[in-house]
Parts: sequence; C-alpha cells; structure tokens
Amino acid sequence: MTTVARTISLAKNAEESIPRFDVHQIIQHAGLMVSFIVLVATGLPLKFAESAASKWWVAVWGGIEATRSAHHLFAWVMVIVCLYHLVYILHTTLILKHPSDKNAASSQDALTYYQEIKYFLD
Repeated sequence: MTTVARTISLAKNAEESIPRFDVHQIIQHAGLMVSFIVLVATGLPLKFAESAASKWWVAVWGGIEATRSAHHLFAWVMVIVCLYHLVYILHTTLILKHPSDKNAASSQDALTYYQEIKYFLD
C-alpha cells in the first residue's frame, strides 16, 4: 500500500513541478558549457606547447592547425552564445515584459560589496 501511495505522490509532484529553464536558457547553458570546455581543452595545449602532455593532446586533435582551428571555432561559438543571451534578455524584459531576474545584483549589493572590500583592506 505504501508503494502505491508513494507512486501517487511522486506523480502528483511531477505534475506540479515548475520548469527551471526554458528551451532558450538550456541552449545558452549548453552552448556556454561546451564552448568553455573545448576552449580549455584546446587552449592549454596551445599555450604550453612544449609540454609532453600538450604534444600528445595536440596529436589527438589532429595537429597544431586542427587544434588552433577548433579553438577559434569555439571562441566564435562562445561569442554567438553571448550575443544570443543578450538578445534573449532584451527580448524577455523589454518586449515580453517578464520581470528581471531576482538574482540580479542591486544597488544594496554593490554597497555591501564595497563595504566588505573596505573592511578587508583596512
């Protein structure tokens, strides 16, 4: 009997759940994560090219030119995701009139930050 009650309560909770991200936010997060990981995976071997691990990793990518091309491509992906994010924010706040993110910094946050930095530097 408890299994049936638990199943019913889980189904009820699933129906009442609120999606955390919309499709556009999922695309933005996925694009940012993938581009950042590829930029790190290709940028560090380019920066430290003399390291044995870097030489091996560049060979895995297909050589220095392929690694550099992938790095440049995903830098552009990150720029495009950034622009997409800005357009999304402007569209949702100005056109759709959705309230701004409650997690956004306020003037009180800026004042608190200033006071904390002043405290730590004194």
